[in-house]
Amino acid sequence: MKGKKSAVVDRSGHTTIMAHMDTKAGAMKSSNWKEADSRKAKQIWAAYQQQHDLSERSGQTVGIDPASGRIWFGESIQDIVSQRDAEGLDSPLFFERVGSATYFRKGGRQ
Repeated sequence: MKGKKSAVVDRSGHTTIMAHMDTKAGAMKSSNWKEADSRKAKQIWAAYQQQHDLSERSGQTVGIDPASGRIWFGESIQDIVSQRDAEGLDSPLFFERVGSATYFRKGGRQ
């Protein structure tokens, strides 16, 4: 029986990449994520935004699979992970926040 999978989020600059971890084995699957994957995901997202009205999705999280071109929407990263778990999918994703230039905001209040 496989161990439970949980999301591990790596935040580097404006890029958010999700990998899955097999908690029973205690080892993270290698995602082999490359800068080209980030570029591809950004291209997919840019094209999607040009073709769709996203005004009602402002503030939602979007997960983009650069390999398949599929896009998922949810209230959070975990929401998208749950949707994909239900589909049996665990490929790495690139995350964005609809209507925002960055997913995470760094720094405190001034």
